[in-house]
Amino acid sequence: MSAFTCCCELGWQCCRTCTTLVQVNIYITELKSEALKERHWKDLMRRLRVHWVMTDLMLGQVWDVDLQRNEGVVKDVILVAQGEMGLEVFLRQVILGVQSQSVCACRG
Repeated sequence: MSAFTCCCELGWQCCRTCTTLVQVNIYITELKSEALKERHWKDLMRRLRVHWVMTDLMLGQVWDVDLQRNEGVVKDVILVAQGEMGLEVFLRQVILGVQSQSVCACRG
């Protein structure tokens, strides 16, 4: 293999690695969202068979679990967390609505 061919192959591998990292960064951003609570992180760690200390968690540790290969697991946990957060917001709005109606009924 010539030096040029070797260099081109390394360039393609580097390009593929960078593309993969950019793709999984979407999940990294979602994992940082307020929707993910401690229970979601515990579920994610259980399903990925890893143990992270959340106060010491580094980006490299998350990348090490091969987020692209475990995309289904990560997406599932994120979707559950987002769905639960949506329900929490909805329930807060319902409670506020009921409370405001009961205040109006007492004044009436």
